[in-house]
Amino acid sequence: NCIYKLLQLVGPRDLKEAKSSHQFSLRASFATHSDSFYASPTYNDSVTDVKRYFPDGLCCANTLDMQAEGIPHSYIDELVNTASARRYVSRSYPLKPLLQTVCVVFPPDLLRPAKHMRLSPASQLITMIQSCQFEIVNVRLLTIPTLQIQPFRTLFKVHYELSQTFVNRPCLLLVLQRENAASCFSQILQGLVLEIINNFHFSR
Repeated sequence: NCIYKLLQLVGPRDLKEAKSSHQFSLRASFATHSDSFYASPTYNDSVTDVKRYFPDGLCCANTLDMQAEGIPHSYIDELVNTASARRYVSRSYPLKPLLQTVCVVFPPDLLRPAKHMRLSPASQLITMIQSCQFEIVNVRLLTIPTLQIQPFRTLFKVHYELSQTFVNRPCLLLVLQRENAASCFSQILQGLVLEIINNFHFSR
């Protein structure tokens, strides 16, 4: 029933109907028009969408449905590595002298709402990050298998005990930009992050 549950989460395309009968859906809460969110309406459409948007396949364990539908899979995410090769991206506007880029990884436990909260801690953190004048330039949902935990620890300097909470579970990666993003990141977010994390752990 994943298609049905996803459609319930997104809500009806008619925004008036969404706000009246699905008040907590994504469209009712955040949409400005009917195309603000999209969800595959049927199983066949979902297969077509997966093949269109993920032509290289899915980074997950293989399933009988994926085999039957001819969807490639790889349990190794090739972007999670320590290779030195870099790809430079040109931008159409000049960069500010102090503009810096940082990566933030949300662990799996922050992606689900606590008992007394309608929104997950991750969604609150994203709102907080945007309020601090960070620009979110890229987002990636990834799963880190056991084989890649060492490259992950090397890239993000995560100690062993914490790294185990990421293994084989969905994590959210954000790429952020703003002036002094790297040099002042801790000072910019420390107080608000601690407040949200403390509230989250207290609720559990």
